[in-house]
Amino acid sequence: MAMRTWPLWVTHRGVTVGRGFIAKVEVTGRLVAHQDATGIWLEGVTPAGLVLDAGASTIEEAQPLLRETLVGALNVFAEDAAAFREFRDAAHAFLSTTDEAAIQEWRGAVERVRIARERPDGLDVWSADRETSVSIAEMAVEDLTPVETTPPADYLRMAA
Repeated sequence: MAMRTWPLWVTHRGVTVGRGFIAKVEVTGRLVAHQDATGIWLEGVTPAGLVLDAGASTIEEAQPLLRETLVGALNVFAEDAAAFREFRDAAHAFLSTTDEAAIQEWRGAVERVRIARERPDGLDVWSADRETSVSIAEMAVEDLTPVETTPPADYLRMAA
C-alpha cells in the first residue's frame, strides 16, 4: 500500500482541572494524517508539537487516541501550573504553535483531496480555508454542565 496523506481539522472542547482552577479549552487545529500498510500516524500542523503514532488502522480509530493524547498534554500543563494564568499561557503556547513545513504538506494534501475527491470514510468535510483557533477561559464550578465535560463525537474532519 502506498502512503496516503490526509489534511484534517481537529476540534477539541473540554474542561481541564488544575490546582484551584477549572479551564474550558476549545481548539480548532490542523493535522496531517499519514496512512500506510502499518496504520495511521498523525502529525500536528497547529498545534505543531502534537505527534501521535496511533497504532490504528483507520482515522476513525485514531480519534479517541488523539483525544487522550491532547487531554494528557493539557493535564500536564495543569499539574505544572500554580494558577490559571500559568496554565493558560503554557497551554496556549503549545496549542497555537505552527510548523511551517507541515503547513506546506497540509496544503499539498488539501489540493490532492480536492482534485481526487478521495477521502476516508466517516469524516465530515470542512473548508480548508477556515482559521485555527484557541480559546482558554477560566470557569466557576457552578458553570460546569454535563455538556462541558462530554467530548464531541466528531473530533476529526477532512479539510478540502
